[in-house]
Amino acid sequence: IKKNNLLVIIILTIFTFISMKITEGTAIWNLILFVISAREINLKKVIKFDMITKSIIMVIIYLLYLNGLTENVIIFRDEYISRYSFGFGHPNTFSVYLMSVCLDFLYLTFDTKYKKISYIFIILSILFIYTFCNSRSSIYTLILVLLFSFVIPLIKNNKVAKFSLSNLPFIFMILSFGLTIMYKYKKVFTFMVSLNEVLSNRIFLMSEFYNRYSISLFGNLFIDYNTHSTSTSSVLDNAYMLLLIKFGIIITFILLYAISKRVRKGLDEKNFAIAICLTAFVFFGLMENGMIILFYNPFLLFLADLIFKKNKEVKINEN
Repeated sequence: IKKNNLLVIIILTIFTFISMKITEGTAIWNLILFVISAREINLKKVIKFDMITKSIIMVIIYLLYLNGLTENVIIFRDEYISRYSFGFGHPNTFSVYLMSVCLDFLYLTFDTKYKKISYIFIILSILFIYTFCNSRSSIYTLILVLLFSFVIPLIKNNKVAKFSLSNLPFIFMILSFGLTIMYKYKKVFTFMVSLNEVLSNRIFLMSEFYNRYSISLFGNLFIDYNTHSTSTSSVLDNAYMLLLIKFGIIITFILLYAISKRVRKGLDEKNFAIAICLTAFVFFGLMENGMIILFYNPFLLFLADLIFKKNKEVKINEN
């Protein structure tokens, strides 16, 4: 390991260890350890293994559900929309599994003759999720993936588009924090109430968590993700506010900067598949926490390329 790489690893380890001790949360600590360990790993094989493993898990849980060994949680939305979990704990969980498999498959086939098959699989998955699970976060993300699959290769030489796309993590962080503050101080409140309803009470919960814990350098200790504002446990379903409130400003900046740099690296190197998949989870982070959870987002392992990047070789001809 080169000195610069070692220095980066030491700094990351120190910051994440401090955050882990304060928050008692191991998600980011585990992520850093896995990213560092991914140095000599064939990540394409990891994505393939992830796709196969998740597919097997989904089949097993579904078979258990058919045999009455697991419960099918049915949630009603707007009184007439039934949402089925097919043996998982929540319809959204099943949908995130399926969405993750779709992204794995797209990544593996994007530069092959099977790319169109991945598009068909994604479209069928969208229809299935919409019909049985109605998990809007996964549906919107997969629609965006299809759009980006056609658009991103067209903007490969557009500097403004590449800059905007690669900086979406920070744009979405500012947007999430801005919505939280606007709701907290009741700015354009009628609009915010309507938007909060569309987003399934997410802005309200972001504001509640912010009121209770605020934002610090190294994060806060959450008590079962509960704001104690209601009788039931409430989940902060926004990866950006979760990062800011639970893990702190420093960890948030490091992780979002790394994702931003890796998306830009993918665009510059014409590796559109990794740029699309990471950007998909960046968008998903507006509505769910799967963006920062390695089990759902294995593409975070590609951040290892930033830590262990090779120096460019400069060839000089001597006369």
